[in-house]
Amino acid sequence: AEAYVPVSEMAKVVTEDSALRSGVAVGPDGMVLVASAVDFPGCSAEMLRWWFCEGCRGSEEYVRWHPGDHFSCHWSDGWYRRRDSVVGETHFVSEAFGADRGGKAQTLRIQFKDPKSYGVDLSTLALCARVGVYDPGLGGWVDIAHFIHFAAAEAPDGFQLRSRFWLGDIAIPPDNALRLCAGLLAAVLNTRLARSFAARVVDGRRSLFDLGVATYRHATEEFTVLASFLADAYRRREDASS
Repeated sequence: AEAYVPVSEMAKVVTEDSALRSGVAVGPDGMVLVASAVDFPGCSAEMLRWWFCEGCRGSEEYVRWHPGDHFSCHWSDGWYRRRDSVVGETHFVSEAFGADRGGKAQTLRIQFKDPKSYGVDLSTLALCARVGVYDPGLGGWVDIAHFIHFAAAEAPDGFQLRSRFWLGDIAIPPDNALRLCAGLLAAVLNTRLARSFAARVVDGRRSLFDLGVATYRHATEEFTVLASFLADAYRRREDASS
């Protein structure tokens, strides 16, 4: 737990103050922090911004991003017309965290937030989001996690993408059918036992820690794949517009 940083202190993980650079840590309340880092040689942070704001338009691009774990996706209406930011946009995805290792297919809702709402103020690219899963038994969408992806160590020959995920911060959002019981449900669901049970329901893992390990593998794999073709995809986009 010494390497664990709570989501309320997200700003710490984008500085040298964070002890966890790669791996999984469990907090005293049973929440899990996942940290991964992937090098993007020959790429710029602007290329990654383009991928999220314009490049990954639908299921074809999404499946290419991780052929084994990504199945389909769509964005909130008119997403790519903005072209400068994903803040306020929503990405609906169907994916598994380790389909070849028993991970269940799941439908997720990724709502991109202003990094400043998490206390993060960076001069480089930072993408923050609240992640929800669809569970009819709990009234619809249930928020379960947060993440930040940020570009670090940017240089002429590339950058490193660092990702941090906080798993187990469970909340009933306003569009959930059980929203009038949101406070009570949050108190019940945000316990160690309930968080472990949620991991089994969402992904089939034995514990939230196991889900954290699967998340670590998935994030490392998907961004390694993206790093392998991002520069070429960006250049093709420039060639098509010239």
